[in-house]
Amino acid sequence: MTVSLILVIALMTYASRVVALVLPKAPARFRIVLDRVPPPLFASLAALSLVDGGAIAPASTLCAVGGALAVAPKGSLLWVLTGGLVGYSLGAIAF
Repeated sequence: MTVSLILVIALMTYASRVVALVLPKAPARFRIVLDRVPPPLFASLAALSLVDGGAIAPASTLCAVGGALAVAPKGSLLWVLTGGLVGYSLGAIAF
């Protein structure tokens, strides 16, 4: 996964958040379901990134996942993305 790909994914994520701000509010029952989606979705993406073609992913990717998971309890997508980028950068420098 390249840095440019990570930036494109981040841009798409924030663009979808901006669009969500302009749309009318969803009904309360629907929002309850939507509020529970991000953690499982992030967990599945993190789990998929740990395996690369049947082998363990490179060290920089593992560091990115670790950095993102370390700040995930804050509940903010911005912190998760920042933690992942910092983890990836440290992993790329160290390994």
